[in-house]
Amino acid sequence: MGGELPVHMIEMYQPFTDTTRFSRSRPPIHPIEDDSVWYIDEPKRKFINIHSCVRSGDQDSLSLAFIKNVPVDVTDEFSITPLMTACSSGNYQIAKFLIELGANVKAADQGNQTPLHYACHEGHLDIIRMLLESGATVDSVSTIGETPLMRAIKYCRYSSVEYLIRSGANVMAQNKQALGKAAHQYFTTHLKKESSFQENDSREPHSL
Repeated sequence: MGGELPVHMIEMYQPFTDTTRFSRSRPPIHPIEDDSVWYIDEPKRKFINIHSCVRSGDQDSLSLAFIKNVPVDVTDEFSITPLMTACSSGNYQIAKFLIELGANVKAADQGNQTPLHYACHEGHLDIIRMLLESGATVDSVSTIGETPLMRAIKYCRYSSVEYLIRSGANVMAQNKQALGKAAHQYFTTHLKKESSFQENDSREPHSL
Protein backbone atom coordinates (compact mmCIF):
# COMPACT_ATOMS: atom_id res chain seq x y z
CA MET A 1 0.00 0.00 0.00
CA GLY A 2 3.05 2.24 0.26
CA GLY A 3 2.48 5.66 -1.21
CA GLU A 4 -1.29 5.35 -1.60
CA LEU A 5 -3.41 8.21 -0.30
CA PRO A 6 -6.23 7.56 2.18
CA VAL A 7 -9.56 7.23 0.41
CA HIS A 8 -10.86 10.43 2.06
CA MET A 9 -8.10 12.40 0.30
CA ILE A 10 -9.67 13.40 -3.01
CA GLU A 11 -8.48 15.18 -6.12
CA MET A 12 -9.13 18.91 -6.10
CA TYR A 13 -11.10 20.23 -9.05
CA GLN A 14 -9.14 22.80 -11.04
CA PRO A 15 -10.48 24.64 -14.10
CA PHE A 16 -8.21 24.42 -17.14
CA THR A 17 -8.44 28.11 -17.85
CA ASP A 18 -8.41 31.39 -16.03
CA THR A 19 -12.18 31.75 -16.00
CA THR A 20 -11.92 35.39 -14.99
CA ARG A 21 -10.24 36.18 -18.33
CA PHE A 22 -11.10 33.41 -20.78
CA SER A 23 -13.83 30.88 -21.49
CA ARG A 24 -13.29 27.92 -23.82
CA SER A 25 -16.93 28.06 -24.89
CA ARG A 26 -16.70 31.76 -25.80
CA PRO A 27 -13.10 32.57 -26.83
CA PRO A 28 -12.12 36.19 -27.47
CA ILE A 29 -12.66 37.33 -31.06
CA HIS A 30 -9.40 39.23 -31.37
CA PRO A 31 -6.37 36.86 -31.78
CA ILE A 32 -4.22 38.97 -29.45
CA GLU A 33 -6.72 38.48 -26.65
CA ASP A 34 -7.16 34.76 -27.33
CA ASP A 35 -4.78 33.21 -24.79
CA SER A 36 -6.14 29.66 -25.09
CA VAL A 37 -2.68 28.44 -26.09
CA TRP A 38 -1.58 28.93 -22.50
CA TYR A 39 -4.21 26.49 -21.23
CA ILE A 40 -3.62 23.41 -23.35
CA ASP A 41 -1.81 21.40 -20.67
CA GLU A 42 -3.77 20.04 -17.76
CA PRO A 43 -2.79 21.47 -14.35
CA LYS A 44 -0.80 19.35 -11.93
CA ARG A 45 -3.10 17.19 -9.81
CA LYS A 46 -3.68 18.32 -6.23
CA PHE A 47 -5.34 16.40 -3.43
CA ILE A 48 -7.37 17.63 -0.48
CA ASN A 49 -9.17 16.13 2.50
CA ILE A 50 -12.81 15.60 1.54
CA HIS A 51 -13.91 17.14 4.85
CA SER A 52 -12.11 20.37 3.94
CA CYS A 53 -14.11 20.45 0.69
CA VAL A 54 -17.33 20.01 2.64
CA ARG A 55 -16.51 22.79 5.09
CA SER A 56 -15.50 25.21 2.32
CA GLY A 57 -18.46 24.29 0.09
CA ASP A 58 -16.25 23.01 -2.75
CA GLN A 59 -18.99 21.11 -4.56
CA ASP A 60 -16.92 20.87 -7.77
CA SER A 61 -14.24 18.78 -6.07
CA LEU A 62 -16.87 16.65 -4.35
CA SER A 63 -18.63 16.02 -7.66
CA LEU A 64 -15.32 15.06 -9.27
CA ALA A 65 -14.65 12.59 -6.45
CA PHE A 66 -18.04 10.95 -6.73
CA ILE A 67 -17.72 10.71 -10.52
CA LYS A 68 -14.50 8.80 -9.86
CA ASN A 69 -16.44 6.37 -7.61
CA VAL A 70 -15.41 7.72 -4.23
CA PRO A 71 -18.27 6.55 -1.95
CA VAL A 72 -20.57 9.34 -0.78
CA ASP A 73 -20.28 7.89 2.74
CA VAL A 74 -16.48 7.58 2.68
CA THR A 75 -15.10 7.75 6.22
CA ASP A 76 -11.90 9.00 7.80
CA GLU A 77 -9.98 7.31 10.61
CA PHE A 78 -12.72 8.29 13.07
CA SER A 79 -15.54 6.91 10.89
CA ILE A 80 -16.78 10.46 10.20
CA THR A 81 -18.66 10.85 6.93
CA PRO A 82 -18.85 13.96 4.71
CA LEU A 83 -22.50 14.39 5.74
CA MET A 84 -21.50 14.53 9.41
CA THR A 85 -19.00 17.27 8.59
CA ALA A 86 -21.63 19.21 6.63
CA CYS A 87 -24.02 18.93 9.58
CA SER A 88 -21.36 20.13 12.01
CA SER A 89 -20.20 23.05 9.87
CA GLY A 90 -23.76 24.11 9.02
CA ASN A 91 -23.34 23.87 5.26
CA TYR A 92 -26.96 23.25 4.29
CA GLN A 93 -26.39 23.16 0.52
CA ILE A 94 -23.63 20.58 0.76
CA ALA A 95 -25.66 18.50 3.22
CA LYS A 96 -28.60 18.60 0.81
CA PHE A 97 -26.30 17.69 -2.09
CA LEU A 98 -24.92 14.68 -0.21
CA ILE A 99 -28.35 13.45 0.89
CA GLU A 100 -29.62 13.71 -2.69
CA LEU A 101 -26.69 11.50 -3.71
CA GLY A 102 -27.75 8.90 -1.18
CA ALA A 103 -25.70 9.76 1.90
CA ASN A 104 -26.77 7.68 4.90
CA VAL A 105 -28.54 9.94 7.40
CA LYS A 106 -28.30 7.14 9.98
CA ALA A 107 -24.55 6.54 9.66
CA ALA A 108 -22.60 6.43 12.92
CA ASP A 109 -19.02 7.38 13.78
CA GLN A 110 -16.75 5.62 16.28
CA GLY A 111 -18.77 7.05 19.16
CA ASN A 112 -22.03 5.96 17.49
CA GLN A 113 -22.90 9.60 16.84
CA THR A 114 -25.10 10.24 13.82
CA PRO A 115 -25.33 13.27 11.54
CA LEU A 116 -28.25 14.40 13.71
CA HIS A 117 -25.98 14.48 16.77
CA TYR A 118 -23.54 16.70 14.86
CA ALA A 119 -26.27 19.09 13.72
CA CYS A 120 -27.77 19.30 17.22
CA HIS A 121 -24.36 20.00 18.76
CA GLU A 122 -24.16 23.22 16.72
CA GLY A 123 -27.88 23.98 16.62
CA HIS A 124 -28.28 24.01 12.83
CA LEU A 125 -32.07 23.86 12.79
CA ASP A 126 -32.47 23.85 9.00
CA ILE A 127 -30.22 20.81 8.72
CA ILE A 128 -31.91 19.09 11.68
CA ARG A 129 -35.24 19.51 9.91
CA MET A 130 -33.84 18.14 6.64
CA LEU A 131 -32.28 15.13 8.36
CA LEU A 132 -35.50 14.17 10.10
CA GLU A 133 -37.48 14.65 6.90
CA SER A 134 -34.95 12.37 5.19
CA GLY A 135 -35.44 9.55 7.67
CA ALA A 136 -32.92 10.22 10.47
CA THR A 137 -33.71 8.54 13.79
CA VAL A 138 -34.74 11.24 16.26
CA ASP A 139 -33.70 9.20 19.32
CA SER A 140 -30.47 7.66 18.02
CA VAL A 141 -28.18 6.84 20.95
CA SER A 142 -24.42 7.39 21.08
CA THR A 143 -21.93 5.14 22.86
CA ILE A 144 -22.35 7.14 26.08
CA GLY A 145 -26.14 6.96 25.80
CA GLU A 146 -26.62 10.50 24.52
CA THR A 147 -29.51 11.30 22.19
CA PRO A 148 -29.60 14.29 19.79
CA LEU A 149 -32.05 15.96 22.19
CA MET A 150 -29.59 15.64 25.07
CA ARG A 151 -26.86 17.07 22.87
CA ALA A 152 -29.02 20.07 21.94
CA ILE A 153 -29.93 20.68 25.60
CA LYS A 154 -26.31 20.32 26.70
CA TYR A 155 -25.18 23.08 24.34
CA CYS A 156 -28.22 25.32 24.89
CA ARG A 157 -29.62 25.00 21.36
CA TYR A 158 -33.13 25.84 22.49
CA SER A 159 -34.77 26.21 19.07
CA SER A 160 -33.38 22.81 18.14
CA VAL A 161 -34.66 21.32 21.41
CA GLU A 162 -38.17 22.62 20.77
CA TYR A 163 -38.16 21.23 17.23
CA LEU A 164 -36.88 17.82 18.36
CA ILE A 165 -39.57 17.59 21.04
CA ARG A 166 -42.25 18.50 18.50
CA SER A 167 -40.78 15.80 16.26
CA GLY A 168 -41.31 13.16 18.92
CA ALA A 169 -37.98 13.02 20.73
CA ASN A 170 -38.13 11.14 24.03
CA VAL A 171 -37.80 13.81 26.72
CA MET A 172 -37.50 11.20 29.48
CA ALA A 173 -34.55 9.31 27.99
CA GLN A 174 -31.52 8.99 30.26
CA ASN A 175 -27.88 8.46 29.43
CA LYS A 176 -25.40 6.36 31.42
CA GLN A 177 -24.92 9.19 33.91
CA ALA A 178 -28.72 9.53 34.35
CA LEU A 179 -28.47 13.12 33.19
CA GLY A 180 -31.30 13.05 30.66
CA LYS A 181 -34.14 13.95 33.00
CA ALA A 182 -32.07 16.50 34.87
CA ALA A 183 -31.04 18.18 31.62
CA HIS A 184 -34.62 18.33 30.42
CA GLN A 185 -35.78 19.77 33.75
CA TYR A 186 -33.07 22.41 33.52
CA PHE A 187 -34.22 23.31 30.04
CA THR A 188 -37.91 23.60 30.96
CA THR A 189 -37.05 25.69 34.03
CA HIS A 190 -34.88 28.00 31.93
CA LEU A 191 -37.59 28.32 29.31
CA LYS A 192 -40.22 29.20 31.92
CA LYS A 193 -37.98 31.86 33.45
CA GLU A 194 -37.20 33.29 30.03
CA SER A 195 -40.89 33.38 29.07
CA SER A 196 -41.77 35.03 32.38
CA PHE A 197 -39.06 37.65 31.92
CA GLN A 198 -40.22 38.44 28.39
CA GLU A 199 -43.86 38.67 29.56
CA ASN A 200 -42.99 41.05 32.42
CA ASP A 201 -40.74 43.11 30.17
CA SER A 202 -43.51 43.52 27.59
CA ARG A 203 -45.86 44.88 30.27
CA GLU A 204 -43.52 47.62 31.38
CA PRO A 205 -44.29 51.05 29.85
CA HIS A 206 -41.64 52.37 27.52
CA SER A 207 -40.07 55.62 28.65
CA LEU A 208 -38.57 58.21 26.34
